Amino acid sequence: MKILLIVPGWSSSNLWGQIRFKFPPLSVLTLASATQEDIHVAIIDENLEGINYETDADLIGITAMTPQAIRAYEIADEFRNRGKKVVLGGFHVSHLPEEASNHADAVVIGEADRIWKEVIKDFQGSRLKKIYKDDELISFSEVNIPRRDLVKGKGYLFTNTIQTTRGCPYECEF
Repeated sequence: MKILLIVPGWSSSNLWGQIRFKFPPLSVLTLASATQEDIHVAIIDENLEGINYETDADLIGITAMTPQAIRAYEIADEFRNRGKKVVLGGFHVSHLPEEASNHADAVVIGEADRIWKEVIKDFQGSRLKKIYKDDELISFSEVNIPRRDLVKGKGYLFTNTIQTTRGCPYECEF
């Protein structure tokens, strides 16, 4: 089985798009490390390389922050038009899963680390659910080491970035 994880490019109207954002996508690299070893994983960061819609990947995973959502949906729609199964996740999808589900076969709400293997298992069994949700913050002891090998030679400014926190443990209301 092959999985392709995609980070949509930033719009040129966005500061990150203007400076050609060149930091490795830790969320996707960490998700790749949560994938079973017998599954081939590749990553495309559209900020650095083009997307091959003719890929032989079986499952396409796309992450999206709000400024990237429209582009993520365009990418997802193109893959689905070509018969590929698409899973969408990320901040935007977690906050607007109904919107995102119009462009995906499945959406992941919240952290994907604990439920990613379930998504893959369900895909392999042809029983992909429309929504996967993890309501709890994940402990760093549960987070795998990012698969930095997947971004070597891709042109990032550096690849040794780290996470120091994830989410917020407080239930603030604004």
